[in-house]
Amino acid sequence: MTEGDIAHSFDCDGVLVWRIPVQSEVFRWNGDRRIILPSELPVLDRTIDETGLRRRDIPTHRFHSVRWVTNRVARAVTSISRGDIYLNTGRKNRRSYVDSTEQALVKAGIRDRFKDLYFGVKGVSNIMSKIVWLDMLSNNYNTVYHYDDNPKTALTIERFFRERSQDVKSVIVRDWSTGFLTRDVNLAAHPNLVIARNIEEAVRLVQK
Repeated sequence: MTEGDIAHSFDCDGVLVWRIPVQSEVFRWNGDRRIILPSELPVLDRTIDETGLRRRDIPTHRFHSVRWVTNRVARAVTSISRGDIYLNTGRKNRRSYVDSTEQALVKAGIRDRFKDLYFGVKGVSNIMSKIVWLDMLSNNYNTVYHYDDNPKTALTIERFFRERSQDVKSVIVRDWSTGFLTRDVNLAAHPNLVIARNIEEAVRLVQK
C-alpha cells in the first residue's frame, strides 16, 4: 500500500548534526564499495536497548550528545515542502543515544518535522541498517531520497537499489573529504547519485 509519493531519509552525524567534516575512511580508503545482496538483509528489532552505558562508552556518548543541529540544517529541513521526513542514522538504538538525538532535534525546533526516527542495531553495520530501513520505506513511497555525508555509504546504497530497480536515490552532502573519496569513482555509472555542496543545496536539488 502506497503511503505517499516521496520520503526524505536523513543521516544524523555530519548531515543533521555538526561534526568535524571529514570521513575516517580518508585514512584507510581503498575505493571499494561493498556489494550487499537482498538475502543478507536482516530483520531488525526496533526495541530500544535500555541497558545503561558502560564506563568505556561514556566518552563516546558525551561526544555525540554535545553535537548540535545548525541553523542552516534547521532551515533546510523546514524548507521541504513535499514528502515525509525520516531520520536514518547509524547511531545505535540505546536509550542514551536515542534520547540525546531526539533532544538535539527538539532543541533545533524540527523534531515535529520527522515522521519517525530509525536507529542502528547492535551487531549490524551502519550501512546494512540504513539499507534495511530504506528498503522498508521504498515499499511505502514512490521515491526515497537518502542524504548522507559518507561516500562509501551513499555509493553502496545507490548500487543496491539501482540494481533492483527501486527508486531510492543517494544524496551526498559534501565535506572536506568528499573529493578525495570520490576521485576514482565513475559518477556516470551511478545515475541515482547526487552530490551537493551542503544540506541546503541538497534539499533544493531534489525538490526541483
